[in-house]
Amino acid sequence: MRVIYDELCVGIVSDSSCEQYRRIMLNMADRGAQGILLGCTEIDVLIGPQDSPVPLLDTPRLHARHAVELALGFGYGRHRSSATSHTGDGA
Repeated sequence: MRVIYDELCVGIVSDSSCEQYRRIMLNMADRGAQGILLGCTEIDVLIGPQDSPVPLLDTPRLHARHAVELALGFGYGRHRSSATSHTGDGA
């Protein structure tokens, strides 16, 4: 929380904090984590998929994507094959 509030929220991105997050994620993966949730909008400024030994689930991005899908009518069990072709990234 210190990194989020004292650094990221005020625009500071430090190598030492990035390394700390990498160590934590590696430790979690070593203990059996198969994925890691990024539950804060600022964390993806510090780390990305290249920093993690397991998949990262960026919850703010997932929520935003789901909101768009709902707005386009592709939520709640509807197929989204046509929606995915418009994003360009397969998302």
